[in-house]
Amino acid sequence: MRRVITGAALIIASLLTSCVVPIPLEGEEQTFNPPRFLRDFCLPGYVLSVVVDSEEYETIKLVVQDLDVNDGIEFRIFKDYYQCSSSSEPSDCHMKLITEGEIPPTGGDPNSEYGYDVSTYTYPLKKSLLCSSSSGDTLGSSHLIEVVVTDAFLRDSTRWPYWRNSIGGSDVWSFIVECVSGGVKSKLPDPEGDESGDSD
Repeated sequence: MRRVITGAALIIASLLTSCVVPIPLEGEEQTFNPPRFLRDFCLPGYVLSVVVDSEEYETIKLVVQDLDVNDGIEFRIFKDYYQCSSSSEPSDCHMKLITEGEIPPTGGDPNSEYGYDVSTYTYPLKKSLLCSSSSGDTLGSSHLIEVVVTDAFLRDSTRWPYWRNSIGGSDVWSFIVECVSGGVKSKLPDPEGDESGDSD
């Protein structure tokens, strides 16, 4: 008896004897490996004391792991960004962005202190950006500093979260800045009527 092979059977036979190349499903998104902070090694740890109006620089240490060893890592540093909301003006939130830069790629350095896919980057940050009398800072003022890393920030600053929206995810490391002043003297009035606080 002659066997009749249908069109469906021919297709199945050809699939079993050939390489099958998967076709991406509609709506399937690209997988990203966003960078992440190794917070235990970042400096400062939790609190940083900064003299108001200091003209010096504070060196902060960013330690970031990124599997994409040939890509640079964008970062932005924000001050008191929690004061922003989706109802804020984007320009107001831009005032919370105090600086930005890029961490160079590791290139898969086998001699890296923390691993071939970990970048260690020290960044000099102006202390006057952290504590400034023109911003109303005095002895005892404090601010939340947030460092955000990502593969790339969106260039459209009108989308919430303003100035922090990124492609493929991001990570945030934060610490508190406490504003101090050098040579702080007592502000209590002197018994003799001298309120300067000097104890000559």
